[in-house]
Amino acid sequence: MFLDYNKVYYLSLFEDGNRIAGAGFLRLSQMGKRLCLEGQIRCDKPFDGVFSVTITIEGYQEEAGKVRLQKGRGQFKLLTEGKLSDLLTEEKVSTSQAVEKISTSPPGDTFVISMRINSKYMIGTGIVPDVKCCERKPVPKRTEEFAWEELKKRFEIVYPFGDERAYVTVGLKDLHLFKEGESKLSHNSFLLHGYYNYRHLIVGKDRKAGNQSQLCHYLGVPGVFYEKEKMAAVMFGFEAFECNGPVTIGKYGYYLRQIEILE
Repeated sequence: MFLDYNKVYYLSLFEDGNRIAGAGFLRLSQMGKRLCLEGQIRCDKPFDGVFSVTITIEGYQEEAGKVRLQKGRGQFKLLTEGKLSDLLTEEKVSTSQAVEKISTSPPGDTFVISMRINSKYMIGTGIVPDVKCCERKPVPKRTEEFAWEELKKRFEIVYPFGDERAYVTVGLKDLHLFKEGESKLSHNSFLLHGYYNYRHLIVGKDRKAGNQSQLCHYLGVPGVFYEKEKMAAVMFGFEAFECNGPVTIGKYGYYLRQIEILE
């Protein structure tokens, strides 16, 4: 059985190796030489925290990324570029042929996407096979700087202020990538107002307002500069305004709020 791209796989909640309930779904697709895992986790257990997602295929295992859960709920979009991706996208070999070389058994046996919650619970497409003797890819330390570099690979890079400062454009569906998460940001009225007017947000690395020697990451909401608009922005946590050139009344730019990128 081949590993199908653009296919939905259903996730299950396992307790001590036994399936006890459904836990959401994921879609596996290919983006160039990268594998994309995108989906939603919903289970009745109140799991909270950041958990690693791993892919296991034919005795090889690597980490695809991390997912934040709040009360057993979470959305994710992960891209992986390790050895596994190279095997599945090998040059001069069709996708189906490359996959056939690796996996000829049902997904539950040799192909597993999993997320270990603790020693008792796991969420995934099946039980992870024994990989004690597998070759493992060293996982780089996921610092905030590493997370920023990953964002630049995943999203379109823009230069909204007419200088060298690089930002990426994101949407509401991408708010789970930040530590405040959807629970706060997706209910921020000022953010929603700007997003639905201009249909995008920006995220970038910039010098901290009030401390030019320190770098941090900002979330930007598009809008036009007015004093009343600035007052509303501050009330909702957006402490700065930037635009291309000097700030003047009626000029288009971005209201900025400092954020932490999910590690």
